[in-house]
Amino acid sequence: MCVYFSASIQKIANYTPFYYKNTLVRSPPFIIGMLFGYILHTRRGLETKLPQWVKIVCHSLALGAFMYVIGIVHPSLQADWDNQLADIVNNSFRRSCWSLALCWMIFACPVNWFLSLRLWKFPARISYAMYLSHFLVQLTITTADVAPVYFNMGTLATLDHESRPKTGTHQHLSKKRKILKD
Repeated sequence: MCVYFSASIQKIANYTPFYYKNTLVRSPPFIIGMLFGYILHTRRGLETKLPQWVKIVCHSLALGAFMYVIGIVHPSLQADWDNQLADIVNNSFRRSCWSLALCWMIFACPVNWFLSLRLWKFPARISYAMYLSHFLVQLTITTADVAPVYFNMGTLATLDHESRPKTGTHQHLSKKRKILKD
C-alpha cells in the first residue's frame, strides 16, 4: 500500500509541471480558438447553408465530445485506475476535443450574433487576465499561512483554504493559543 500511495503522490506531483504549466500541452485549444476566431471574423455577415444531415452528425459528435471530456475525469481519478494508454490519449486530446466541440456549437447555433456583441470583450479580457494571474494568487494565499498545513487523504485532493489561518487573523491565533494552553 505504501508503494502504491507514494507512486500516486509522484503522479500528482508530476501533473503540474508536465501537463498544467507546460505551454505545448495547453496550446492546442488556444490555437483552435484563434483559428476559429479568424474564420468567424472572415465570415462575418455571411450566411452558411449546411445540409441538415451534416448539422445532425456534427451536433452528435460535439455532444459526444462534451460527454467524453466530462465523463472521463471521474474514472481516471480513481485509486485503482492504471491504464497508461487511456491517460496518454486523455491528456493529449481532451482539451482539443472540448474546444472543437465548443467551436462547432458557437458556429452552428443561432446565438452567434449574441456571442459576437462588443459586450463580451471586457469579460473575455478579465478572464484571460485571471488565467494569467491565478497561479500567483494561489501561491500568495498558500505561502501566507501562519501555521503549517498537515496533509491527509482529504486535504491532498483539495486544499480547503477557508480552514487555514491567514496573516492577520487574530481570532484564529487566539483560539490556537487557547488550545495550546489546555
